[in-house]
Amino acid sequence: GTLAEFDGKPVLKSLITCAQDACENDGLSKPCSRNIDALSYGESSAQEIFDAMDDFCPELAAEINPDIFGPGVLISYVLQVSFAAALYLLLKGFTLWVRITQGPNKRKSEPKPYRLKRSLTRIENMIWRATGGLSRTSITIATTLVEFQEAQCWFVFAVQIASILAIVVNSQEGTFWGEIVVNAAIAYHVSQNGVLPMFLIQVCLHHEGIRNWHTFLGFFMEYLLAIVATTQKIYFKDAFALFKGQKQIKGCGL
Repeated sequence: GTLAEFDGKPVLKSLITCAQDACENDGLSKPCSRNIDALSYGESSAQEIFDAMDDFCPELAAEINPDIFGPGVLISYVLQVSFAAALYLLLKGFTLWVRITQGPNKRKSEPKPYRLKRSLTRIENMIWRATGGLSRTSITIATTLVEFQEAQCWFVFAVQIASILAIVVNSQEGTFWGEIVVNAAIAYHVSQNGVLPMFLIQVCLHHEGIRNWHTFLGFFMEYLLAIVATTQKIYFKDAFALFKGQKQIKGCGL
């Protein structure tokens, strides 16, 4: 047959039945439009049905997974980034101050061969080997960098594991597809950007000749976890199977 001979009434009847049954049993926090409930087969025209279906999908706010980007995690990230930036600026400021105050005098008193040797062996020494206040300050900054990097390793490790689990398991948890996509996107960004403050501190440590294998190993492990997190994917078929198992909508054949 042709489209002119096609009987669209059974299709419209099935559409109305499915839409009304879905509105009653979808379990969403926001109810469907009343225009859908008012639809009636035989009384509503095709245009009225299509106009009512424009409001079938309500606008729902996605609920962010608190394990990934809740208030506590957000505050911890802000503090970590702020403290890492402050340490970096303090390191650069102290280095500049030492060069300005100590550089000219030492260069005048040191012979050229000693200067060359000192520049070549700097990587083997602790930062700014000096006496008195400079020595204590340099050791304090070096110790702070190492301790902060260790604390970063544990914090970022926990967040990375939570991000990976959220992406993998998120297709089994969620109210609607948009919420699943939003949480997965946040997990991607948190996992990738969470390594940046650690990278900044690692640069400071290596630049100043501090070679701690355990801090570098911790940073390397976090980097690998970030790669693992970015390789995870979510699939619509898994989410559809989740929604299909949560609610039985007989009017739609599910």
